[in-house]
Amino acid sequence: MMSNFKKVALVTAVTLALSACSEESEDTSSTGTTDAFPTLSLETNSGTTNEGEAVTITFNADDDGGAPSVSLQVTDLVGDAVISGNTILYTAPWLSSESTLTETFPVVATDTAGQKTSQEVSITVLDQNEPVSLKVSPPSQARGFENTKTDTSLNFWIDEGQENVSLTYDLVEKDADVLNISYELGDESFIFKNNILASQTTDGENTQVTLAFALPKITDSNSVTSSPSQDVTVTLQVDDGDDVVSAEVNMTVVNVVDLSWAAGNPSSISESSGGTLYFDSSESFSYPGEYQVQLLNSNGQALDFDLPYTLDTQARTITFGESDGIVGDQSVEVIISHINTISNAAGESYDATFSASRTITVVDDRDDGFFSSEEAHETNLALFADMRARRDEERVAQAATSYLFMNGWIDQTEVEVFTSEVSQLLDSETQELTDLADDIDEALNAGIRDTAVQDLMDSFQEGLYALGHSAREFMGTKYDEYSSLEENAEKNLSLGRLSAAKTALLYDNGNITHYVGNSVYGRYESDDQWVFDTSYGYLAVVDITDSYCF
Repeated sequence: MMSNFKKVALVTAVTLALSACSEESEDTSSTGTTDAFPTLSLETNSGTTNEGEAVTITFNADDDGGAPSVSLQVTDLVGDAVISGNTILYTAPWLSSESTLTETFPVVATDTAGQKTSQEVSITVLDQNEPVSLKVSPPSQARGFENTKTDTSLNFWIDEGQENVSLTYDLVEKDADVLNISYELGDESFIFKNNILASQTTDGENTQVTLAFALPKITDSNSVTSSPSQDVTVTLQVDDGDDVVSAEVNMTVVNVVDLSWAAGNPSSISESSGGTLYFDSSESFSYPGEYQVQLLNSNGQALDFDLPYTLDTQARTITFGESDGIVGDQSVEVIISHINTISNAAGESYDATFSASRTITVVDDRDDGFFSSEEAHETNLALFADMRARRDEERVAQAATSYLFMNGWIDQTEVEVFTSEVSQLLDSETQELTDLADDIDEALNAGIRDTAVQDLMDSFQEGLYALGHSAREFMGTKYDEYSSLEENAEKNLSLGRLSAAKTALLYDNGNITHYVGNSVYGRYESDDQWVFDTSYGYLAVVDITDSYCF
């Protein structure tokens, strides 16, 4: 196959001595005058040149009736042949698959009487043997390839479950051969050729090949037990008819360990008695690797006080013990990480690390005197007054029943029963806290400052942060009840289920909330921009970050 790829021709002169052919002249006049055939002599009738180069052959043509015309018969010529003056210029084609090519064409001299003399020229074109230049580039998501990278070899790590992964191959073919490009996957690959989109663009001597694909989750192909990694080998071969060059890419696909904090974790722990945080992992207890805990202060530095803890990877808990040396409440960032050492095909190792972090407050409650506890209780009373006025669960119930009624889940009577029950449950919890606050106030007014009063204040704080849990539990139960009714079998209740956990957060605007900042219901899109997930959009009525809600 010949390529239409054109190169700049190199002109070489071929000088080989060879006599021209001639024929006898004929008597063409009544007077006996002889009209001779034209004469044609070539510098050479044959030659050899490389593809893309040019050959010049000079000629002389004469006739007794004046200079004859000289032409070339090049109907089936692959290269280019033209006459300029008394020179034939033949430009050899670029050979795409042949090792040699022989071109033959006649040179014809014609006189004014139409008599012709011809010579045949034969040129042999040789194929240049210049291998393809090949260079492979890693995808943007790859890491760790720098130490072992060559033009035709890559070894790297890449996380599972990613879209738009592309391997890019840049090829340079200088002698215009036809390129036969193919690729194969290793025997143990967990991706398949029919999942790979191959594309190719060519511009002159430059060709770029792209293999694009999505990396599945490792658990998608092995649902029994996740392995820390899977190896994928991609080998691309280029055959230009002269040589075969190849590039090998070894991808070590890393299983991503998803760590998160369990719902209901406390926002603070006690300096004197500690506390427990619960975390979750996407992997089983037998999954290899190790868990580590890191504790940092609000500036991201190591703590300057002792905060002992015990990590239980089976129970998935971090239990903090009694600490000391703190003055005032301390904000602590707790980071739980899973680390797995994974090797690649080049023999290098990489610590695959996945983490989750959260902030807790270590409350300075060690007996710096009963005074600090009284101060904390005064703060809690103010927070309780705010929550009692807001009645968040009633707002949620009104938003939920509005949705349920408008979408045909319940009728107006059921709306009233639903909202009434939420109000009663909230009233009951509120009254319990009110009675407890009265008991504490009575004891303090009586001058009692003992551990019993301290226990009452602790109970008040626990109840304060749990306020509304019974109403939330009731609403969640009703959601499930509506969904399970036979007449609703074809419907989908899109209201997100509420957590009955006895937890809340002290938000930075000085309010307690069970909703904003709770990862069950949404996420922070930036440091201070809270967004409820779609199914919990109805909780916007209790978004304490939105001044329009209150």
